[in-house]
Amino acid sequence: MKDVGRSDPFKPSKKVASNHAVDQATLACRAIMEQEALAREKKTARLRQLRLERDAAEAELGERPAAAGRPRTKKQSSKTDARR
Repeated sequence: MKDVGRSDPFKPSKKVASNHAVDQATLACRAIMEQEALAREKKTARLRQLRLERDAAEAELGERPAAAGRPRTKKQSSKTDARR
């Protein structure tokens, strides 16, 4: 019965140095991924806000007649004026 206590499957085993290195790499990777996710969310929020502002400005311009929509007349070049 004494042998049963030695190999207790529920007893936590000691960590090996190689596991510690993997844990450090995993922690670093997770930290980088979290930073990238936060930066991505921040950029998405900024772009969403800019898009909403642009859409609001376009809607505002759509209600009023646009002066830029008129066709322009061509101006004669100075070369043709000099020949006359």
